[in-house]
Amino acid sequence: MSKDAYEGFAEWYDWMKEKNPAREQFFRKLFVKHNVSKVLDCACGTGQDLIMFHMMGFLVFGSDLSDSSSG
Repeated sequence: MSKDAYEGFAEWYDWMKEKNPAREQFFRKLFVKHNVSKVLDCACGTGQDLIMFHMMGFLVFGSDLSDSSSG
């Protein structure tokens, strides 16, 4: 298998992204409209979106191929 492209970078990834209330509002509106209660995020990376979804009250599951994603 090839070298993990995120090695040495994953731990800084979330630090570089700002909180985005409009993004949270978008997902909340979408999930309520479609009666979503559980979220599966494939290729979730560091899991930042999963944390946001969990804080919004959804049951979350995620997976990522990169070993670096877990920090």
